[in-house]
Amino acid sequence: MALAEQPEFDVIIVGGGISGLSAARELLKRDKDLKVLVLEAKDRVGGRTLSTTLKTASGYDTWDLGGQWVSSTQVNIMALIKELGLDTYPQYSQGTKIVQHGKRGGIGTYQGTIPRLSLLSLLEIHFFINKLNKISRDFPVDNPYLYPEAHALDGMTAETYIHQHLYTRAAREVSEVGIETVFGALSRSFSALHLLRCSASAGEINQLLETTEGSAQEARIKGGTQQISNLIVKEIGEDKVRILEPVTKVYQMSQEGYVEVITQEGVKYSCNQLIMAIPPHLSANIKFEPPLPLTKMELFKKMPMGNIVKYIITYSKPFWRTAGFSGEIVTDGQNPVSTVDDVTVGPIDIVMDATSENGNAALVCFSSAHRGLKWASVAAFKRKEAILKTLSFFLGEEALSPIDFIEKNWAHEPYTGGCPGGNFVPGVMEFVPLHLRSPFKSVHWAGTEMSTVWIGYMDGAVSAGQHAALEVLRVLRPLLLTADELKPHPNSASNYKPLQKSFNAKFFGLLVGLGIVAVAVVIKTKLSFLA
Repeated sequence: MALAEQPEFDVIIVGGGISGLSAARELLKRDKDLKVLVLEAKDRVGGRTLSTTLKTASGYDTWDLGGQWVSSTQVNIMALIKELGLDTYPQYSQGTKIVQHGKRGGIGTYQGTIPRLSLLSLLEIHFFINKLNKISRDFPVDNPYLYPEAHALDGMTAETYIHQHLYTRAAREVSEVGIETVFGALSRSFSALHLLRCSASAGEINQLLETTEGSAQEARIKGGTQQISNLIVKEIGEDKVRILEPVTKVYQMSQEGYVEVITQEGVKYSCNQLIMAIPPHLSANIKFEPPLPLTKMELFKKMPMGNIVKYIITYSKPFWRTAGFSGEIVTDGQNPVSTVDDVTVGPIDIVMDATSENGNAALVCFSSAHRGLKWASVAAFKRKEAILKTLSFFLGEEALSPIDFIEKNWAHEPYTGGCPGGNFVPGVMEFVPLHLRSPFKSVHWAGTEMSTVWIGYMDGAVSAGQHAALEVLRVLRPLLLTADELKPHPNSASNYKPLQKSFNAKFFGLLVGLGIVAVAVVIKTKLSFLA
């Protein structure tokens, strides 16, 4: 190969999900003459978004088997939705909610965002959430190790961190169900520092758990989320996107600005700059020459994907609403309604109303982490039977008569291998600021895991894609960028001041006072029992 040889494309993007397509869209918005190619391994675009059609009482309608919720605080995805001419509608959350937890747990009901628990459990959860929210507001997402307790927190699991702050069984059980559903993984499997970083990227921990305004489950997109990727493809040109093209090798030649990409079928493409917009753990399956730095590869290897199985069930009417229920159920499955073979945990952990904008009634159920893994070995018809039986236990006999039923196990999805995102195991996050999304020669990184806002969500995917596009433009088209855009992304290691612990006497006094009240209640209860 002659040194003067020119690459075929200016930019190649590996991955046709929201992040990779957002990068392509940003590049072509800045310069429509750039030669951009998107290579997608699947037979479709959309990545971790996937819309499907189900039967309803009025015909057919569309639901999302992957990411489905957006929030007014997610400025990147909301701006994209608006630019693409899409619209949203609010998540239904009116009415009574249901909770079940513990081996003896019966059904409990509640209003608001926190289940009805004992006074002591409620106090524990209240102060724990307040602590997480306070940390989140100033947490250095770019460089987590600037947080004063980072080393210790990265050395423990999220479960250990939860148990350090919550002592009652009920508070632990309910909190772990919520957190494990958000991350798709057991809290004992990922770093406590990862929990804090993701919480901070959304603003507060409340933002991840609630359906209220500004929270992660606030709204849904009319017509489904996969439209986002499909519309971007139409906008940038279908000729710029090639599906069924899994990349297996990336060679960065000695000639600067020349990258050779080889697919599974042996097809070779060349470019000046390359953007990898795939889940980080998949990069370990691609051969890089020269090899990726060990620190970067270790980070990618130690970000296993979460696991969530999603079920959508359509009905003739939203009977739960008529009965005064919101459709929201939280259960840890320890007191299962239905068991199969040797699976002794319930099949679902979270249920929510999934009625479409057209009024077609549906429920969406999630089976997260170990629950999803255990039930994956059960025959599909038995899974369906168990889920419907569980729903009928909570919502009544009408739940046993659906119109349609579909499930999606993201662990089985080729070139994804799980959802909603990769989670850091303990002990590796000190390498995040310098090695997670930093370019390696002419290779750049996108994907929601590379974001510093709404990590694991569609908003994070858009943000990371746009960030990677700016990195490429600094090399190829610097004159098109503003002075601020020409600056590398802020390195918090050099400009962030470590958090200072503060002492608020009034707050401390209130905390002590409430603690005394809680202890008094517990003592009184025990004395009454002994009497």
